[in-house]
Amino acid sequence: MSSKINIFVRIRPFLNKVEENKTCVLIDPEDHKTILLRSSRNIKYQFDACYDANVSQAQLFDTVVKSSLSNCFKGFNTTIFSYGMTGAGKTYTMQGTNENPGIIPRAVEEIFSLSQSAKSETPGVIVSILMSYLEIYNDKVYDLLELKNKNLPIREDDKKNIFI
Repeated sequence: MSSKINIFVRIRPFLNKVEENKTCVLIDPEDHKTILLRSSRNIKYQFDACYDANVSQAQLFDTVVKSSLSNCFKGFNTTIFSYGMTGAGKTYTMQGTNENPGIIPRAVEEIFSLSQSAKSETPGVIVSILMSYLEIYNDKVYDLLELKNKNLPIREDDKKNIFI
């Protein structure tokens, strides 16, 4: 694990042909880590990796998420955070579809696979899995595993740890 925080960008596909003619965001083909914003100033932003609209859900999971999950079994907390404006593709990337699952269903499957491996490699080992699936929308926190929990409070303990 080279860094505590890695930032990746996924560019969603165009929704229609009209948008395709308005391309303003490009991935630098030489390093695949730089986003070029075509404008009067041609601005560049650097990330750990950038993925275009052609990357599959499986490729994205394998290159971005999978190694983080194995770190969970080494005692590290892991957070996968998706951010962007409405229509940017967050839900598709995180949830996917029944035919093409996104990060969350793949992560759950991988976590249980890793826990089974840990149990078979080390007899008597106990694996405990704690997981949150939250959405922050319009400054409100929603628990997506327990839909009745809406607008959850964000708190801070006496040691300045933030929790929901």
